[in-house]
Amino acid sequence: MPNHSQQRITYRSIVSRAILWTLLFLIIGVGGDYLADRFGLEHDLLYLNDVISAAFIGLLIIVYERRRKRRIQEKLEIIELMNHHVRNALQLIAFSPHAHQREENLALIQQAVERIEWALREILPGEDLNEIHKKDRERVA
Repeated sequence: MPNHSQQRITYRSIVSRAILWTLLFLIIGVGGDYLADRFGLEHDLLYLNDVISAAFIGLLIIVYERRRKRRIQEKLEIIELMNHHVRNALQLIAFSPHAHQREENLALIQQAVERIEWALREILPGEDLNEIHKKDRERVA
């Protein structure tokens, strides 16, 4: 759970991004009006300029949302990988009492602990998912 200062930083970044987007849209709108006036466009054509500005802003929002969706998808894949590795390791621990010998039991628990440590060390830092899959294949091989 984020602490109060982290929430404040997140809130500040949201506000700063909102201000930046607002300024960008303002610059696009005012800049378009300025250029239209400079080139002597008639009043009716100024509406066309507003439509073009709105289309450009819509395009920017689409690009932003696609990037945001991609980041969220990558985070969900990391969560899925963590879930997979930790569940498998915990299964080993859960079944370890059924091992026939004490040494076998300890070995299963040690393997599970190593797998959880590996997942925490390699997956959670937020590496590229392709790199994580490559390291996972190397670890298993």
